[in-house]
Amino acid sequence: MKTNIITSLSTLLLVFNNLYAQYSGSYYVKAFDPKESRTTAQTWACIQDNSNLLYFASGNKIVTFDGYNWNSINIEHDANPLSFTKDKKGEIFVGGNNAIGFLGSSQNGQLKYYSLKHYNDTIGNIGNVWSVKSRDEYVYFSSSVGVLIWNTVLKKLEVIKAKIDLTLININDEIGFVDHDKGLCVLEKNKIRIINKNFKHSIIDAVSYDKKTLILTNNAGLIGINKNGETISNDTTFNLVNKKIEKY
Repeated sequence: MKTNIITSLSTLLLVFNNLYAQYSGSYYVKAFDPKESRTTAQTWACIQDNSNLLYFASGNKIVTFDGYNWNSINIEHDANPLSFTKDKKGEIFVGGNNAIGFLGSSQNGQLKYYSLKHYNDTIGNIGNVWSVKSRDEYVYFSSSVGVLIWNTVLKKLEVIKAKIDLTLININDEIGFVDHDKGLCVLEKNKIRIINKNFKHSIIDAVSYDKKTLILTNNAGLIGINKNGETISNDTTFNLVNKKIEKY
């Protein structure tokens, strides 16, 4: 199962200096009691919007913090929020247990969760949405039925059927994922292109070393893929990473 990001806000919360102007030039550290922060023991994801408001996916609600006050937002059918992303306009999108949506203002000016599922009534139960990515005018959600693609301009929800291994990753400016049947894939113009059909490893993230090499991470370590989609040796992968580190 995906490595859980487990954060206890009752123990420690780091609030950066751009959130607290009065502590300009330094970091401020403060511990918050769960009763004050309204959080649970598990926080699956966090994100900061363009106004510096912090969002935490905690328990069965989204908890927000503006530097002074804590508030909470429920999502559809009181599901657990699990993942966030921010699009190029700064809008926050949310993935959860059988839930996809975004946060916007209600009629009274309060933050509210708006579901996107009703834009496509064919998708049914989409399982846990552990990963959300944004690229150009699209927002991508991982799900048990495949990649759900929300067009923020046309307001349409498309489904690309796939057996995704939980996580979406960025591969050379494209959205990538591991399909249990097809292997390592990317979406090009929202169509699946297979990079390596034999690659069935669970992955956490990816980074392009150069135009020829992709470095993937998982619980076992680092995996290198060359421009032909072939797996390179562990020694070669680590040597490339070490050279990159030495430059810094």
